[in-house]
Amino acid sequence: MAGKRGDKTNHNSQQYCVGSTFFIPSQAIDDRETHQAVLDELNASNDLEAAIKRWFRINEEDKYVYHASTSVELAQVQRIIDLGGANGLHAWYWTEEKGGTDRQPLPPPPPPDIESYISIFLPTTLTPSALKSFASNAKRASVRAVVASHLASKRFILPTHPLASKLASIPKLKQHPAAPGSCTNPYLDFWAWSCRALEWCGPLALPSPSSSQSEPTSSSSSSSSSSSSSSSSSSSSSSSSSTTTTTTTTTTTTTVTTTTSSLSPEETETRRETVMPPHRNHPTLAILMHHFGCAVPTHEAFSILKLLAGKRTIADIGSGSGYWTFMLRHAPYNCPVTAVDSAQSSWRVSWLDQTETVRADGSKWLLQQKQHDDLVLLIVYPIVGGGDAGGIEGGFTRSLMAAYKGDTVAVVGTQNRNGYTGFRDMTMDEYMGREHSNDGWFKVVQIPLPSFAGKDEALFVFQRGQRVLASLDI
Repeated sequence: MAGKRGDKTNHNSQQYCVGSTFFIPSQAIDDRETHQAVLDELNASNDLEAAIKRWFRINEEDKYVYHASTSVELAQVQRIIDLGGANGLHAWYWTEEKGGTDRQPLPPPPPPDIESYISIFLPTTLTPSALKSFASNAKRASVRAVVASHLASKRFILPTHPLASKLASIPKLKQHPAAPGSCTNPYLDFWAWSCRALEWCGPLALPSPSSSQSEPTSSSSSSSSSSSSSSSSSSSSSSSSSTTTTTTTTTTTTTVTTTTSSLSPEETETRRETVMPPHRNHPTLAILMHHFGCAVPTHEAFSILKLLAGKRTIADIGSGSGYWTFMLRHAPYNCPVTAVDSAQSSWRVSWLDQTETVRADGSKWLLQQKQHDDLVLLIVYPIVGGGDAGGIEGGFTRSLMAAYKGDTVAVVGTQNRNGYTGFRDMTMDEYMGREHSNDGWFKVVQIPLPSFAGKDEALFVFQRGQRVLASLDI
C-alpha cells in the first residue's frame, strides 16, 4: 500500500535513518520551513555535514561510515568540500588533442552557466525551453556550449508515438492543492547545491577509447583551476582574449579548433576535444546517495512515467532506498508503485516502511506474478555485476528483461558507457539494440537527468506491442 503525505501514524517501531530516531519521511517531506532553512544555510556555507544532520535529525556525534567507491564519514567529506578545487578536486573538464595524449584541465565554468544547467531540471521550467536557453546563451566553444550540444544530441522522443507531443513538452509543476507548502523532491535541491559547490555545469562526452586514460598533465591552467574559482575565472578571461575558438559538434564528441593569433592558422591549428575524464567523482556523492538514492529524479521524468503508465502499476525493481517509489506515490503524481528489492545493498536511509518493500529477487518475483503483462517495469541504476562485485556482468538487467512479459520498460542509468550501470561497455539503448532488436522493442524516450559531477545520467523508456506499433503503421 502506498503511504500518504502527512501521515501521522506512529512510526516509532521503525528507524528510517541509521543514527536518527526522529526522522520520518512522510513528515520531513512536508516540513518546508526546515527544508528551506537548511538549503539557505547550505548554499551560504557549503556545510553539508550540518545540513545532513539537521535535515535527517542525526545526532551531532555521528560516526556512520558511508560505503561507496570509498569509505568515508560525514566529517571527512566536509573537510574535502572545504578544500574547494584544490589538487584538481573540481577538474571535471579537460581538453585533449584529438587522438593524442596531451590532456589539460580547463578552468571551472562560471556561476551563471552552472545556474543555467540547474534550471533545466527545475519543476518550474519547461525543459525544452530551458535546454534551448542553455545552448543559445552559451559563449562559443565554452564548456557550457559543449555540454548543451551533448545533452541535445542525447535527448530523444519517438516522434510517431501517439503521446509524442505530451512527452516532449511536460507542463511546469503546479503546486498540488492538497499539499500547500509541500517540499517537492528534496534530492533535487541537494543536487543543485552540489553543482554550485563542485563547480559543475553538466556532462560531456568521454575521451575517445584510443586516447590515453591518464590524468591531465600539470600546467598553469591546472594550477589556477585548483587554487580557487576566482583565479580560474581570471585565467579563463585572459586566455579568451588571445585565442579564437570555434566548435563543431557531433552526436558523440565536440571538436574545438583553436588558432593562436600570433602564428598563422596553417602553423598552429590543432584539433582538440573538450571531454569529461572517465571514472571521476567526489565523495559528496556517497553521502547523498546513501540518504536519497543513486539517481536524482525530476518532475519531467516522473510525469513521463505517469503518462506512459496510465493507471497501470509501476514495479520498481531494485528499489534500493525507495526514494523513487516514495516520490512517485505522492502528489502530484499519485502513481501505484510496488517496490521490490533483494536488500543486497545497504542504505543509511529508507524512505519506505519495512512492509512497503517486497524482499525478493526481482526476476524471480516477476516470474511469480501470473499476470504481470500490465506492469510497467522501472529499473533505477541497475548494478553491473561481475568481477569483484560478484555475479555475471550485466546479469541483473538481462535476467529482468528475460522475465518481463509486459510492454513498457523504464531504465535510469548512464548514457555514456562509463560502466556504472547495467553493463560495463554499453548503454541501455545499445544493449536493447544489440540483444533485443528482434523482440519488437522501440526506444520511445531518452531524456537527461540531473547528473552529479563526473556522471552522465538519463531516463530511457522502451515499449513494444500495440502501444507503439499502431503509431508506426506496422
